[in-house]
Amino acid sequence: MKTISIYKFKELSPEAKEKAIEEVREELEGNEQNEAYLWAVDDCALFEPAHEEMCKTCGNNYVEENRTSDGKYGQFVFKNHRGIKRFDPDSEGSILLGKALEITNDRMFKLWLGIPEMFHESVRYRIGIPDGDFSSRYSENTTIKFGHNELKGEIMSDVLVGILESAKMKFDSHIDDIYGRIIDGIESYFDADNIEFKIEDGEYEFLEDGSVWNWK
Repeated sequence: MKTISIYKFKELSPEAKEKAIEEVREELEGNEQNEAYLWAVDDCALFEPAHEEMCKTCGNNYVEENRTSDGKYGQFVFKNHRGIKRFDPDSEGSILLGKALEITNDRMFKLWLGIPEMFHESVRYRIGIPDGDFSSRYSENTTIKFGHNELKGEIMSDVLVGILESAKMKFDSHIDDIYGRIIDGIESYFDADNIEFKIEDGEYEFLEDGSVWNWK
């Protein structure tokens, strides 16, 4: 009877470790796509624009200044409540955030959008899906719709309309960025470092060439 030698991951050669990682990755990619998605969206800063960008528009201490309702903690302007309404990695960028997104500071949000404070009281917005006929399952996408009070003077009204058009483009681009962050998070769930961590944290055993001997 031929004796089979069984190894722990740390006992494998570098070449065998690469094979072990690839085999485990293939197995996890087939079984843990939902876990990877949940891991990717479990990030308080998932919806928040880049820190440097927020500091530039809202001040270096904007998180500390943006207190929770009880005044105990600073918070992001784009708060992540998790529970995204719809996300499909094959939908080419379409994502419906639903109630997962909360804007916690109206002033800072409008500043980030590029709306000068002189117009803040005149501008209102609604975040959701655009109006229209959604015949395609991929036609829904989180966007922003603006309304504004009438301003004195045609020039000022035209200026505000232009500002709001740019603000909508910026918001829609940010939604695309959020989609990309989730995709990147899913991919990082299956990167070599994370797979190796899962192997070492689990009960995998391998043959000398790195083939998996026992599956979890």
